[in-house]
Amino acid sequence: MVNHLKSTISLVAAVFASACAVSSEAPSTEPAAAVDDVDTNAGASRRFAVIPGKARVFGRSITSWTEAWWRWLSEVSADRNPELDPDADCGTDQHDPVFFLPPLQASSFQRQCRVGLGKPVLIGVQAVLNSYPCPDPTFEPAPGQTLEEFLREGAIAYNNLYSDITATIDGHAVELASHRHTTGLFTNTVHPSLLSHIPDPCLTGTPQPAVGDGWYVVTVLAPGRHQVRITALNPGGQPVERIYDIEAMR
Repeated sequence: MVNHLKSTISLVAAVFASACAVSSEAPSTEPAAAVDDVDTNAGASRRFAVIPGKARVFGRSITSWTEAWWRWLSEVSADRNPELDPDADCGTDQHDPVFFLPPLQASSFQRQCRVGLGKPVLIGVQAVLNSYPCPDPTFEPAPGQTLEEFLREGAIAYNNLYSDITATIDGHAVELASHRHTTGLFTNTVHPSLLSHIPDPCLTGTPQPAVGDGWYVVTVLAPGRHQVRITALNPGGQPVERIYDIEAMR
């Protein structure tokens, strides 16, 4: 499922469509997303536009939205969690104005998702959450190091073991260098029913401090069908391929 330092999530990067300028004042015939500073030239095919990594979406930074993404993935119970079931509704228990695209617990997969008109879509292309505490007695900050610094260092170091990470939207490459986000220390709670599905002994099913790190892309989809494809080499050198077939509703 979702995971922490010991397991990873490679998701798919996203897409925006015919309306390449997204703002709270967009015409009703275009996706309206209350997004500041949108790159209006990002859609090479005019089928999508990627929201810049430093933009604010509905008044919040994308880094802040990644915390909400982790909380959502962590809080849906195992019997309904879309990361555990490839046939589950990707929008299960989603109530935010940003749509969180869920991964699957598999190194490679292909899944289908439907997105409401005009909703920005947040995807963790490669993401990890580092939580505290752990049963390992050595899993502690060094003398003089804060817990936030310790968890951030571990999350970044683990993600740096991935290589050749790519994301394409409808066949067009997404430049990922400016889309890496590392959170501050925040509280995350994994639903107790998920503990047997997540290979991370540090999870307790109770509120825990955590730091997230990864490459996250936010986009808004034009009406119609799209495909997002993620590839990478994991820390062991094995290839990863994850494909999302996305229908943006009219």
